[in-house]
Amino acid sequence: AASQAGGIAPLIEWLADAGGDTPPEVLEVMAVLVDDAASSALLRRAGVVPQLCAVLGAADVSAAANAARLITVLTAPPSAAEVTAESTKPPELVAGLIGRLYSGSRAKQDKAVRTLAEAVERLDMPEAGVMANASIAALLDVLRNGTEATRADAAKFLYRLMERTPQTPADLYAVGGLDALLCLLEYSGDSTTRVAAAIALFHLVVKVPEANIMIRHMPAQIAHIEAALPPIYPKSPWELVPGHPGTGSR
Repeated sequence: AASQAGGIAPLIEWLADAGGDTPPEVLEVMAVLVDDAASSALLRRAGVVPQLCAVLGAADVSAAANAARLITVLTAPPSAAEVTAESTKPPELVAGLIGRLYSGSRAKQDKAVRTLAEAVERLDMPEAGVMANASIAALLDVLRNGTEATRADAAKFLYRLMERTPQTPADLYAVGGLDALLCLLEYSGDSTTRVAAAIALFHLVVKVPEANIMIRHMPAQIAHIEAALPPIYPKSPWELVPGHPGTGSR
């Protein structure tokens, strides 16, 4: 273990210096060594997750997949870092799917989004959080440029992430998620897509005060959200956030 930990130290320095330009071969070795307890401890202390997130946008699919696997292991609690044979969606599979989101292949992206949208409900909270951090940028691209069916899957994936991970709504809003979802709701000709977009918007405006304030000035968009929301969701969700005008709790 000590020799493995010593072997990963120069790779950590390489990653810290190169960031998103880290060679795929370096990440491949790191993805193997991270299963060693001493090596993973060094990686955690080094705080390399931001550099690994930069790699997720790399053109090389294997580099993105290995980076996603490393993030999954490093951000999970130690007890969840080990993959068991009984695991229905082990970190390797999740990482590979997230890597495909950045593959540049629309067919691979479509299949990955569909699988992830179904998988998220079977993952524990740390893994779901990693999925959110690693996939938001790619999901926004799908919302804007994907096929109709894949846009629905992407919106479904996003609202399921927002149901499970507290930070996802704010992160999504910060990178333009409100506008992307509003455009999807307004211009999609598919009812399934509009419903998924409306549910995702519901979570944004209830959980992100800035989104709540923005939506109050968009009466046409409010009407579209209310029309598409399933009956189980409260209408006028912008009135549910405490501490804002119209909520009765100032």
